[in-house]
Amino acid sequence: PWGPRRKSNFVTGLLVLRGEGAIARWRAIIGHRWLPVARQLDPGCLRAQLGTEGIGANAVHGSDSKEAVARELALFGLSGALSAR
Repeated sequence: PWGPRRKSNFVTGLLVLRGEGAIARWRAIIGHRWLPVARQLDPGCLRAQLGTEGIGANAVHGSDSKEAVARELALFGLSGALSAR
């Protein structure tokens, strides 16, 4: 499902956050993963403000664990982004 064509439509920018609770804080800022729920629960979150309808049309992504971050960065050949300062 994450072949070259999908990747090219997926990534337009990359932001790697660090620090205690960074994953939870980012996920709170971006809002619920389903756009209608994001709009209902937190109309000011990034997904509610920038999201579009449809599968795979999320405005932003937030990994749910450190392991997921490593796996997802590796998909794009960016494993070194975790150690870069």
